[in-house]
Amino acid sequence: MAVYDVTRKVCDRLMAYPGDPAAEIYSQTTDHCMVSEISMCSHSGTHIDAPRHYLPKGCSVDMIDPFRLIGPVVVVDSGVKCGEIAAECFLSELRNENCKRLLIKTGFSYEDKFREDYPYLSEGAARMIADAGLLSFGIDTPSVDPYGGSGENHRIILSENIPIIELLNLSDVKSGSYFMYALPLRLNGLDGSPARVILTDPEDELL
Repeated sequence: MAVYDVTRKVCDRLMAYPGDPAAEIYSQTTDHCMVSEISMCSHSGTHIDAPRHYLPKGCSVDMIDPFRLIGPVVVVDSGVKCGEIAAECFLSELRNENCKRLLIKTGFSYEDKFREDYPYLSEGAARMIADAGLLSFGIDTPSVDPYGGSGENHRIILSENIPIIELLNLSDVKSGSYFMYALPLRLNGLDGSPARVILTDPEDELL
């Protein structure tokens, strides 16, 4: 079975959005076992934004229906390396009624350090995603909004209860159809969570 782990590894050098707490890992080994302490932001590494991230009355990450994050997904390589991603990059996929989950690949999948000019959605693209009624949406960049932005793209998408998966690593994945498993930690009442995201070929669906 072809399995693509599109999750960024959690480590001390994990990329962090400026202003967010950096990930820190401390391990202690005794004669009997190894125990580690992990300190990280709820939006560290590959993570899932719940509506509550930007909407105070939105659902928290533990309340997201897993069905939204497990199932057929379409990956689109936008070809964008920096700056705005226009809706035209994935318009045909959104018009396909069978496309219920969408992941956007950019040149940022090949980056391991934060860049202020990372690719982000245009406001029009965010509105197209919201209007399409997707079950979930993901991207390989630190945010769907531009660096220093107001968070409007988040609000547009999350207001439709569409969870957002950010900072994926799609470097080994081509455009096409896959089956996705994207599971956040069940963190009670929180705004988001690190997640493990796996893609498989559709014919290898495990469920």
